[in-house]
Amino acid sequence: MDLSPAFQKGVTKHLPKARITVDRFHLIKLVNEAVDQVRRLEALSQPDLKKTRWIWLKNPDHLKARQREQLDGLKDRNLKTALAYRMRLTFQEIFTVQNRHQGASLLRAWMDLARESGLPPMVKVAYTIMNHWDGILRFSTATSPMASLKASTVSCSRPNPRHGNTGPRKTSSTWPTS
Repeated sequence: MDLSPAFQKGVTKHLPKARITVDRFHLIKLVNEAVDQVRRLEALSQPDLKKTRWIWLKNPDHLKARQREQLDGLKDRNLKTALAYRMRLTFQEIFTVQNRHQGASLLRAWMDLARESGLPPMVKVAYTIMNHWDGILRFSTATSPMASLKASTVSCSRPNPRHGNTGPRKTSSTWPTS
């Protein structure tokens, strides 16, 4: 779910029994935005960082050869942007862990690292994660967020022959079918 307070307020108002779940996409988006903010601020004093946005935001395996060379020349320098980039890669790795408790421990350690980094955009992300902790942990227990979304959509739909839906579907939902 989107992390904006307005969106969450709307869901809470119209679906009072819903449990808000924060998905990986929105969290990684926050971290990417923080990396870019760090880069933009540092680019004011480091001209080499201008026009390098995408080398810091793309995954390393998606970089073109020229971008990889440029990243290799910058990432080992003592740059705040390079630190934020390494933090981004570490953050993404947390979501590959299958064990929920291990993932939660790694996420806590990442939040500590972000707060200790002294990079205001990364510190802000750490506090955002802390404020949405329960919703983030809910995501980690779901086997497939898209499957969960599809299941809830199917359980809410009514039969419609024009769309190939000719009768009630078997779901585990407790929603009424009439």
